[in-house]
Amino acid sequence: MGDQIRRATVDDLPALQALARRVIDGCYRGFLGDEGVDWYIGSGESDREVAKHIDSTDVLVREGTVLGLVVCLDDLVHLLMVDVHAQRSGAGTLLLTHATDKMFQAGKGVIHVETFKGNDRAIAFYTKNNWTQVQRTGGEEERVFFEKRR
Repeated sequence: MGDQIRRATVDDLPALQALARRVIDGCYRGFLGDEGVDWYIGSGESDREVAKHIDSTDVLVREGTVLGLVVCLDDLVHLLMVDVHAQRSGAGTLLLTHATDKMFQAGKGVIHVETFKGNDRAIAFYTKNNWTQVQRTGGEEERVFFEKRR
């Protein structure tokens, strides 16, 4: 069947929310801490964030299963997640390339993404995919900002 990237629908919402919870639970503890992850999932904030952006979400489907999602807001890759069992399979690169192409085709000359300072895997991923680190912020939630030019 192969990979397909398509626009998310409201019917995808439960699967996308479950995917986001698995990714946050399995991958974010190292930089958000147990308390932060448990609160974000337990409070329903994670589910609300996915629902809030469903109209701006594209999904990667492989053999009938949703493996990942990407949310594009104007010139920002707001969210990119690949299910924990599908990470390091090329799914993230497919989604990022799709998002990049989509935003450039929409006329954006410079596009952006940000991640948490401690999210070393994401930082390495964006660097590997030729994004340029342009800024780091301090404070409690230190962030790393990247951009890509057409």
